[in-house]
Amino acid sequence: MKRIKLTTSELIVLGFIFTILVGALLLALPISNTSGSWLNPLSAIFTATSATCVTGLTVVTVNETYTIFGQVIILLLIQVGGLGFMAIISSIFAFAGKKFSLSERKRIMETSGSTEIKGVVSLLIKLIIFTGVAETLGALLLMIKFIPEYGAIGIYYAVFTSVSAFCNAGFDCLGSNSLMNYNSDILVNVTIMLLITFGGIGFIVLNDLARNKFQFKKLQLHSKIVIVTSLFLVFVPAILFFLFEYNNSFSDLT
Repeated sequence: MKRIKLTTSELIVLGFIFTILVGALLLALPISNTSGSWLNPLSAIFTATSATCVTGLTVVTVNETYTIFGQVIILLLIQVGGLGFMAIISSIFAFAGKKFSLSERKRIMETSGSTEIKGVVSLLIKLIIFTGVAETLGALLLMIKFIPEYGAIGIYYAVFTSVSAFCNAGFDCLGSNSLMNYNSDILVNVTIMLLITFGGIGFIVLNDLARNKFQFKKLQLHSKIVIVTSLFLVFVPAILFFLFEYNNSFSDLT
């Protein structure tokens, strides 16, 4: 029997389809929904797709529709989508001590965004560790605010919000007001902004910065483009928002 060889792109596509379908099935289960009945399949697929592709669009309110079990499924889908299906599978084998062939290393390089095949496995491990550390620190900082306000469940809210922010997913489990109640809270705002920024820029660029001791001229072209574009897209619109909305939607804010 002839063995079918799939390209990296085909594996990624199939991995995402598999993740979305399994996620949709789990989200449709009665245990995942506050109503205790099966969820509309279309809503389940929509939520699973949105979470896996980290877009943040929902057709239902997360905390009102899904139980903690369902929300954890969404959180796992966000994490898979944020890190990448292939990156997660490869990292599991890497932590298990698997020796990767040249072709497997090439696939890891393509899926991780690295431009060099040398040291790509160790880079992948560093990526997973960095993600875990960043999301944990973000959650701990958010707990300072969420635990006094929500009690023990605030720990879960902090973890969910931290992972969602770092993966740039746009989901939250705080209710229909989302983060609007924290529009003047420095701790929550700064923590989430940093998570979004570091998660959006990506580990490859941050690693390039650290490796070159933050010397811009020595960075790879990819890193330079990401940094300059990110700075422009954050600060220029922020100034414009402030100028245009100063006497409108920002009038009641500090």
